[in-house]
Amino acid sequence: MLKKRKCESDSSIRNTEKNNTTEQQRKKRDVGRTLLRSEQVHKSNHFMINDGSVHQNTSLSKEPGVRYADWMGDSLIQTLTENSSSTIRQLHGNKLCVWIIGHSYIHRARKRAALKRQGVQLGFSPKNISLRWFGVPGMRWSGVFSTVNKNATLGRNPDVLVLHAGGNDMGLVPLKELIENMKHDINKIKIMFPKLVIVWSDMVPRLTWKYGRDYRSLEKSRIKINRVLSKFVYSLGGLAVRHRVLEERLPKYYIHDGVHLSDSALDLFLNSISAGIEDALSLIG
Repeated sequence: MLKKRKCESDSSIRNTEKNNTTEQQRKKRDVGRTLLRSEQVHKSNHFMINDGSVHQNTSLSKEPGVRYADWMGDSLIQTLTENSSSTIRQLHGNKLCVWIIGHSYIHRARKRAALKRQGVQLGFSPKNISLRWFGVPGMRWSGVFSTVNKNATLGRNPDVLVLHAGGNDMGLVPLKELIENMKHDINKIKIMFPKLVIVWSDMVPRLTWKYGRDYRSLEKSRIKINRVLSKFVYSLGGLAVRHRVLEERLPKYYIHDGVHLSDSALDLFLNSISAGIEDALSLIG
């Protein structure tokens, strides 16, 4: 009898040890799954925020081309949104870089901004945002990509790129060819910087076009370029800046040549550019 009880006791101890071992293994598997899920969410966090799919500016929800993570639950979206600032700091350090490239409008806009209270930083803190201007009087569209390519090797690559160019090609380059060239170059830039947010700044109407005689035809071409390029940039995760007030083409918005903007018009132009940059930054985090 004693021997039987001893055997039963030994069997009970072995079963208990076996159960404890099984429980420990189960816990380890659960912990492993938890860590794996955590790692997957962490990776998704970094990808989605950089890709512009999750952002804090809900005012952009009506804009076409702004992508959202529709497949994700509300709790995960909230988590990614709350962590966006820290994620951006991890990816970019403490400063984001914005480039503004264009012809004389950009050149003159920078000079005008330097005289204003906001300065050439357009009110953005230099501690957080590095704003670089590349305004070249007389720049044709072909100069856009070369400017990007040249400066990409000289320092901090851009997180946001504002483009205001193409007006000096009007009347010189056939409309279809110009649009194809613009889309081709913008696509090349996007390939160079996959996470870049591109901002298309609409061509502003002019009272006269230097290289064209048919004003009405050139205005139609300008409107078409703005429509096509805006849609194209949206498809790449970017956005467009409308200069709606300047569409009125009032004489007071231009200097004597009917091409370049007056000081008051430059102020309106700068306000739109600044708002566009702010919206673009919100797509990053």
